[in-house]
Amino acid sequence: MASNVLDDKSTPHGKSSGLHGALVLGATGGLGKAYCQALASRHFHLLISGRDELALNALATELRDRYCVEVRTMVADLCQASDRDKVESALRENATLTWLVNAAGVAQWGAFMELPEDRQQQMFQINLLAPMQLLRFAIGEFRTRGGGTIIQVASGAAFFSVPFLAGYCATKGAIVQLLTSVGEEIRGESICLQALCPGFVKTKMFLRANADADRLPNWIWMTPERVVRESIRAAERNRLVCIPGKRYRMMLFGMRWAPTWVARRVAGKLFGNFPKYRVSI
Repeated sequence: MASNVLDDKSTPHGKSSGLHGALVLGATGGLGKAYCQALASRHFHLLISGRDELALNALATELRDRYCVEVRTMVADLCQASDRDKVESALRENATLTWLVNAAGVAQWGAFMELPEDRQQQMFQINLLAPMQLLRFAIGEFRTRGGGTIIQVASGAAFFSVPFLAGYCATKGAIVQLLTSVGEEIRGESICLQALCPGFVKTKMFLRANADADRLPNWIWMTPERVVRESIRAAERNRLVCIPGKRYRMMLFGMRWAPTWVARRVAGKLFGNFPKYRVSI
């Protein structure tokens, strides 16, 4: 396993990796991978983390070769207390890390009473409890360094009650409330917090949740690259909540003015009528 200690040594191509570093969790797919590519293109050195060591190593090689930056890997499962401690140690020991991006997440489609309880508990651990612990730790670390940026991937689902996505909406809604509340508490400090709330982004998360993404219309999808581009731009402007895409912002604004029962019924019809969105037990 590669070391998780970053330094300012030259890259294999002989170029300095610079003074700015980012720790990206959930790095090997979807939004996490897009963040790695976007930050590497801005000459950040990277500590990338995920559960798949082979995928991490492949991504690290790709980033080094393409962007000439320092990239280290760290295998970690945020469901495990020991691995959360490992993430905290890495952040503490690498003083040049100024960004923490948590793109690790999981979704479970299906009726609340039909989904296995252990899978729902895992979802709460990854989507809410682990991010809450890491947020508290990262703020403390970045205070000692004079500033930093923390981006937590949430979801547009945070703003609604969606049948067949009850636990997912609960975790994402809670993490957005946490980020926005803490953001107001530390307003004026040199720490940027961001809750990223994208709409539908076609990633492997849909496949792992046994969802048939092809049944949704093409116009509803955004690419991970576009979402991350808007997220980083919003972080540079110190925006606490980022909803990528003008179409989504307008849609969310309109739905928030509609009666809540209308949104619930529409969402229930959408997800409830897709057989592949039901989890087989």
